[in-house]
Formats: sequence, structure tokens, C-alpha cells
Amino acid sequence: MKHFSSKKIYSNLILFSSRDVGIHVSDKTTLFNNFYTWLKEDGRLLITDFCCGITPFSQDLLDYARSGMYTLRSIQEYTEVIEKEN
Repeated sequence: MKHFSSKKIYSNLILFSSRDVGIHVSDKTTLFNNFYTWLKEDGRLLITDFCCGITPFSQDLLDYARSGMYTLRSIQEYTEVIEKEN
């Protein structure tokens, strides 16, 4: 992500849309910080992603997530990151 965040072309967007990207990025704080850096002051962020509930994962799901290098966060964790970066 670092190579994108330094490009000037991304610092003036009025809308940034991300679909199912966060599941592949473990450092959600940096991800959202970059999203907001790329937006104009009154810009909008639209995301869709996979989240998990509060029920513990089964071993099959844990193995699957590790095999694809997925990082699932709860809706509450996502909310905290977004509010912190916004």
C-alpha cells in the first residue's frame, strides 16, 4: 500500500470505493488511514468487506483463513478503526 499512498493523484478523490479488500490486509489502521488520506476533505468512503461475529471460529474456518492469509475483524473492531482514522 505504501507505493500508492505517496502518489499525488490519489490525494484529491471525492469518492473512494473498496470492495472486499480489507480481508486481505492485516494492518487495517494503515489501510483506512490511506483511504482517508486519498479523499478530499468532504469526500466519501464506500466499503464492503467480510466481518466476523462474536462466536468463536471453528478450527476449519481458522485453517481456511490462514491458508488464504485472510484477516477477519468484527464489526466493532472495524468501527473502532474507522472512527479513529476519520
